[in-house]
Amino acid sequence: MAKRGTDPFKKITLSAPHILLVEGKDDGLLVESIVRKMKSDGQLSEDVDIQVHCCWGRTNFGEQLRAIRSIAKFPETVVAVGAMRDADESEDSAFESIREAFRRNGMGPPTRIGAFTEGEAIRVGALILPGRQSSGALEDLCIRALPRKTKPCIDEFLACMGIDEANRSKAHLFAYLACCSRPGLRVGEASEAGSIDVHHAAFDDVRAFIKTMVNA
Repeated sequence: MAKRGTDPFKKITLSAPHILLVEGKDDGLLVESIVRKMKSDGQLSEDVDIQVHCCWGRTNFGEQLRAIRSIAKFPETVVAVGAMRDADESEDSAFESIREAFRRNGMGPPTRIGAFTEGEAIRVGALILPGRQSSGALEDLCIRALPRKTKPCIDEFLACMGIDEANRSKAHLFAYLACCSRPGLRVGEASEAGSIDVHHAAFDDVRAFIKTMVNA
């Protein structure tokens, strides 16, 4: 099973050789759902251990990485560290911020999004969401996995409500989730409940990133 990390104000423990740092709780729940599906589908071995660690914000990757690296058994336990965050305004800027977090912690940064370093004792990599060289966030990636027939209806509703562009992706996704069998779930919870189809091709890059991380 993927193991979820603790919040930044509690003692951090290491429980797996593969560490995946994520920006927020929803990202962590989504990744854990994808890992479970990959194992049930035979895409990952059942004995693969991935510790999903929430950084509680895009500015905390360096601090959380430093805390993890300070654990005495880090060098002998961990073989790969991945980082996954939102692009927000710029995919390139988000990637560079992750690269800088690795550099500040004495780890050679990845050179390409989605790829891991090679030839190092501990391999590192970064994935920026939603991918496809786009700005945006986790919600934009999840919207790609929604049934296409729902888009015109939701777009009409958002236009009626006067939702501005800055909040449109979150509003679109939450409007869809509000109409599912269990309304009111957050993104991560919805992925666990099946309201967001984690088998969808929209998550191919996430699956590929996980496979790259665990396959040395």
